Amino acid sequence: MTFYMSGSSQGQVLAECVITKVCEAVGKPLRSANPGDYFVIRESSAPAVIVECGFLSNSEDEKKLLTQEHRSTLAHGIADGITEYFSGLDTSS
Repeated sequence: MTFYMSGSSQGQVLAECVITKVCEAVGKPLRSANPGDYFVIRESSAPAVIVECGFLSNSEDEKKLLTQEHRSTLAHGIADGITEYFSGLDTSS
């Protein structure tokens, strides 16, 4: 799951890029980016997202999160989403 600051259009774009790439990386169906109002994203001057990579209350997620391979796959998905976000920015101004 990804969360962006409610009302932040750039945060939403970033969250959508990240969740798309993470879902692709781990072979899961696409999920929606979610608006939220959390301190860590609200107080950021740059577009920011929270990424939830799994749930420790889910034994299958927990087993995957304990492996370096899965954590690396998640990290690459997040990085690819950030790269996609920045490649879509208009830097001409």
